[in-house]
Amino acid sequence: MHLNKERAYDVMDRHGLKGLVATVGINVFYLSDHWPPGNDGGRPFSAYAVLPRNEDAPPTFVFSATSIERIAALAPTWMPNLIAYSDYSGRTRMDRAGFDPAVVEPEAAPWNGWPVRQGANLTEREQSWVDAVEAQSGRMVATPAWGLRRALKDTGLDKGRVGTDDPRVLNWMAEMGVSRNRSGGGNKHLSRNPDDQDAARA
Repeated sequence: MHLNKERAYDVMDRHGLKGLVATVGINVFYLSDHWPPGNDGGRPFSAYAVLPRNEDAPPTFVFSATSIERIAALAPTWMPNLIAYSDYSGRTRMDRAGFDPAVVEPEAAPWNGWPVRQGANLTEREQSWVDAVEAQSGRMVATPAWGLRRALKDTGLDKGRVGTDDPRVLNWMAEMGVSRNRSGGGNKHLSRNPDDQDAARA
């Protein structure tokens, strides 16, 4: 595990935070131990790592469904709560032209994982990939933002101050119905300024 959990907890305690949300690729990697493929292409907001201060709440990783098998086979994360996103169903249908997926959670499109030939005899490892996809199929979300919203609710961070490396996500969550000010004082942006490097490195 790359994360120095005790130091992260200390930073959260000193800043009055209930949790941390990593959005920048290298920070997602540091918190989760998983390097999202989107990092290589410079794709922002393709994965989120959520670390709650409450040790009874589940650390959560939000990622693309295309990485389910990759996480199972090659690059696991220590975070126990996994939330995969696919896409939202019916996005090209004309009768959904007035539907705003930023306000109302859309239905996630199905994701079947890597193709498997019917009747194929799978190895134990190959079966584990199929099982990993099936484990996510019933709880898939449509977009990364909706995945983060669920992660905040799963960890109880929808009701407290949260530190993040990009405050824009907190504005997006507020627009999606997640409170930003219930614990007073709003959320905390953990910036990388020289006067607060401990927070940036948490």
